[in-house]
Amino acid sequence: MDAIKGGPVKNAVNAPAIGGVLPPIVAQYARLARRIGELLSTIAPGRIKDVEIQYRGSIAEMTIEAVTLNFAVGLLQKHFDMPLNMVNTPVLAKERGISINETRNTEAKDVAASLGAKVVTDKVTRTVIGSVFGVNLPRIIGIDGFNIEMTPQGPVVVIFNDDKPGVIGSVGTICGKHNINICTMGVGQKPAEQKAILAVSLDKEPDAKVVDELSKLDFVNEIYLCKLD
Repeated sequence: MDAIKGGPVKNAVNAPAIGGVLPPIVAQYARLARRIGELLSTIAPGRIKDVEIQYRGSIAEMTIEAVTLNFAVGLLQKHFDMPLNMVNTPVLAKERGISINETRNTEAKDVAASLGAKVVTDKVTRTVIGSVFGVNLPRIIGIDGFNIEMTPQGPVVVIFNDDKPGVIGSVGTICGKHNINICTMGVGQKPAEQKAILAVSLDKEPDAKVVDELSKLDFVNEIYLCKLD
């Protein structure tokens, strides 16, 4: 299914205006979707080959065209010089041969409702799952099969690392040394593979020197600085 087709949501051009034209919970998922798209645009480098988005639980029963469109805007913005919005994104995506396969499953899994996205590029395959807790608490709850909980807002550093002691302390020490506060932190582990993930939202964006210092820690396999609006 080619899910990035506009039409009925063309008035919802900017995320801040979404709440005026959509039910509140759908508006929250639209904002979450845009940030998931932004996150995946960073942690899934390379040429996009395939994109899937799945709605589970109660959100799957709602009208979610605006949610999928916001995800597309977040995912594709870095590939274009011009600002993307709810009107031009479907056209520009089609020109590049990018479509989003959308599926729905009303059966909840782990949480009452969730939004999952998978992006396949010529370099990697990445998945991100998010949910809105309560009325307005968006959270990332999974990345590449790691169970985590992290606030998708502002500058976020995502580290894929070896599962060993001292990871959190080392990252915290470097951030503290540069006067950067950690707002929220999500940690996920795969003990059988001895792999883990650390996702931290920060109060200010680290510069290239800080990211380079983090990348040189001996347990780091991959590190990404994500800017989530």
